[in-house]
Amino acid sequence: MQTKEKKCKDGIGKALGFKGCGKPTFKRTYNLCDSCLFDFFTTDERGKIEFAKRKIKVKAKSEKAFKSDLRQKLKTNADYVKELQKEINTIVRLIDRGTQCISTLKPLNDKYDAGHFYSCGSNPSLRFHLDNIHAQSVYANQYLSGDQMNYLNGLETIYGKEYKENVIGLKLKYPVLKLGIEGLKEKITIAKGIIKRHRENVDFIITTPNARRVYRYEYNTKLGIYK
Repeated sequence: MQTKEKKCKDGIGKALGFKGCGKPTFKRTYNLCDSCLFDFFTTDERGKIEFAKRKIKVKAKSEKAFKSDLRQKLKTNADYVKELQKEINTIVRLIDRGTQCISTLKPLNDKYDAGHFYSCGSNPSLRFHLDNIHAQSVYANQYLSGDQMNYLNGLETIYGKEYKENVIGLKLKYPVLKLGIEGLKEKITIAKGIIKRHRENVDFIITTPNARRVYRYEYNTKLGIYK
């Protein structure tokens, strides 16, 4: 949108040479006002071709928007649970980036999992709790079923006995978790905000065990899933 009126002149670009009306207008396309642009699209062979292309683009965008809206409407509670889990796992990977596997205590490579101490299958109420999730090698998480005993040893070695006992106690503290679709949507938005701020403030910094504990406490509190 033009901030000042300017005359509709002869066309430029794809409408090069098309005669403009010369009237002042705030909006011009190819140097033409809306009325002359319409004439270009309907009377000039170049304009007809361009108009046909635009119709195809508009239709494609409309269909894409419709499909996206339909997918959103058809999403179930389980779909939103998966989406929130993805964001939570990203938070864990950011907190623990550049450190060691919770089970093997070996340095992590570029590819690693966000491994749960209490699995999502056996304890779904703890699937989003950041103290129940730590960076873990793909092998330990996926091929050793989480390697729970060494996971426990890692918690104590890295964070101390008290922290380990707190993690063990999560199962009794949060036996049930109920989040409806609207609640899950809200938490997804919060999680994405945490990810954005963490990346801005702590990018490429390898944090200490104490700092990682603080981040988990702070982000658990912001998420507000576990009271």
